[in-house]
Amino acid sequence: MLDRKWKWIAAAAILGLANTAYAGCFNPKLVTQALKETVGTTQKPIVVAHRGLWAGDKTNNLPENSLSALKAADRKCIEAVELDVRKTQDNVPFLMHDFTLGRTTNAYEVLGGPKFIPEKNTGTNPKSGDLPWATIKNLKLLSPDRNSVTAEKVVSIKEVYDYYYEQRMSTVLVFDIKSKESAIAIAKLIDEDTRDYGAGIKASDITIFKIKATMYPFPNEFVQDLNQHNIAVQPMVMPIYTTNMLQEFQDKGWNISDSLQAWITRDKMAEINLKQPKGLLSNLVQTAHDAKVALGNFNAIPDYNGPGPIPRDIPRNKAFYDSNGTCCYQLSERYATFEGVSDTDDRRGDRTFLFGQKSQHFSVITTDAPTKTINELENLGLRNTQNYGGPQANVAILAWDGEPGGQIWGDGPVCIFDHPTSVTEPHPTLNAGYAWMYACALAQPYRAGYSAELVINAIDPTADSQFGSDGIGTRIQIKDKTGKCLNYDISSTETFFDTNCSGAFATFFRTKDKHIRTSANEGYCLGSRRGGLYWANEYGVTYIAGCEIKDVWQKWLFTKDPWTYTPLPN
Repeated sequence: MLDRKWKWIAAAAILGLANTAYAGCFNPKLVTQALKETVGTTQKPIVVAHRGLWAGDKTNNLPENSLSALKAADRKCIEAVELDVRKTQDNVPFLMHDFTLGRTTNAYEVLGGPKFIPEKNTGTNPKSGDLPWATIKNLKLLSPDRNSVTAEKVVSIKEVYDYYYEQRMSTVLVFDIKSKESAIAIAKLIDEDTRDYGAGIKASDITIFKIKATMYPFPNEFVQDLNQHNIAVQPMVMPIYTTNMLQEFQDKGWNISDSLQAWITRDKMAEINLKQPKGLLSNLVQTAHDAKVALGNFNAIPDYNGPGPIPRDIPRNKAFYDSNGTCCYQLSERYATFEGVSDTDDRRGDRTFLFGQKSQHFSVITTDAPTKTINELENLGLRNTQNYGGPQANVAILAWDGEPGGQIWGDGPVCIFDHPTSVTEPHPTLNAGYAWMYACALAQPYRAGYSAELVINAIDPTADSQFGSDGIGTRIQIKDKTGKCLNYDISSTETFFDTNCSGAFATFFRTKDKHIRTSANEGYCLGSRRGGLYWANEYGVTYIAGCEIKDVWQKWLFTKDPWTYTPLPN
């Protein structure tokens, strides 16, 4: 079994190799690519879960801006999550919507004083910028109804990346950043993060900065700040434009149209919070449409969930918490006026304004109700996630369902190896490219340039599984580290790695019973058999054969690497 103690012949030689796994629902690189290419082409919006998948979605009771809300969104296959960022007194960026701590945390228990009451604006409600991280890190999040203290701690952005990495997520992280200090601090984190988040995914590939255009009116100012702090990475930025910025741009002598043009030239995305048809910012929306770049808007849904009564008799279905944690305001109180023209309506809570045939055709919808939004998009035929790719993982594929071989096999599990042309010791009997098997932990193949580190890509992940499902199975591709796909020839039964990844012979179905079935030929599976001796140990070959359900030579265990044998979840 997998808990046996094996003879680790090559531990020192192989521990330096990559040892990460990546799963989730989508490829974040392809999500950001699709995000930039959506407007003007498919009109099928990207959905961003605002503050994670929390109680505002009405599908769970998780706190906003929590690790559990982040994980829930990822496991629900929501392609992106927007998390709010505040900074401490000592400039540590952390997750928090308000600039105060009373509404969402147990600040009253840690700092003393009465519990904050949003409706009365009384109680302990300190500003986050007045406290050091050493204090704030001890805070716990309140339940969404504020009646109890949860086990969820307030987390730093570094902890977000650590958790994301440990949980092998794939949702894109969109950080709503409120200060230059936080932007630089997060950029520095990304720049110093050398981890492989899977199949070559870097921290910068999973991250988008959302910043107010008044913070950095032009991208060159942002780049200058990065350079001054010796930060090489260039984070993707989605600038935010709101109606109340129009006057500030004019007062400071900035041209808002030039600002938008500069940003969309750099990153091909912007959030423009148009509130009504032909309203303030309409010209910016048209500029984004004409440029065929990603155009975002915020789906403004009332977030007040307290017991009441609500001050000033604001209706519950129109009540929003303010950024200082107090209750409440309604959208009509935030209308802007610029050069004698005012907002007269705010339709951002209306789906028909945001997307659909007669809408303003926004392509990035940030919402506290992502599940409902996804359902509405699907009903309208506007949901298409195929361009996002499937989950990918760095994997080892172990023969015999992971059972170790005998002494002749090296006394341990046996893995499928790649077969590059650049090896220093070509196999004496197998052609280059042929997929073959050898003891996972023996040193010789690695020293010669072979590798058991492969990549699996789920083309059509199912709701119950990422890499293996009931019935016919999950459609997958198996790749070597250079991107060549495992192909098969049904006439010769041979399997081999090839640059052709588009044909039916380069895809398989993986079932929960650990079989890898052929896609183009029903009733056939990936099998294995002995090949002979190489480096004084047995080697094996892979081939295509008729499926035999009970044949252990046709059962393959996916683990996150060839050495620790940690199975990937199905």
